[in-house]
Amino acid sequence: MRSAAQNRKGDEFAELENIEGLGLTVVESIADFFAEPHNVKVVDALLEQVSPQSLKARTRTSPLAGKALVFTGALKTMTRSEAKSRAERLGARVLGSVSKNTDYVVAGPRAGAKLNDARALGVKVIRENEWLKLSGAAR
Repeated sequence: MRSAAQNRKGDEFAELENIEGLGLTVVESIADFFAEPHNVKVVDALLEQVSPQSLKARTRTSPLAGKALVFTGALKTMTRSEAKSRAERLGARVLGSVSKNTDYVVAGPRAGAKLNDARALGVKVIRENEWLKLSGAAR
């Protein structure tokens, strides 16, 4: 018997997969949970009682605020961890994989499958020097 998560065709599943800290097992569990009609009814009843607030971007003036980024390949001027921290401070979300919801793929030398995915999906690919300009780290 296939679980609902195994029928992962929707953008919602891909979006959950891109949340840092959520692995495939957790994402599949969330999908399975919402595949049960009684669980959806309970959540709907809860939402009638509460009003969740949207999170706001940390930096509204940054050209990266609200953007979704994926880093692939090697970076010459900073570590991947430093690049991720910088992007998040500027209000961007750093994803682990490319989807149609990705705004930029920052591609360094030895970029592989993520670069190919970006091209196939028509996602804007930028090089490290462009990333540095966008992030205000250009030297």
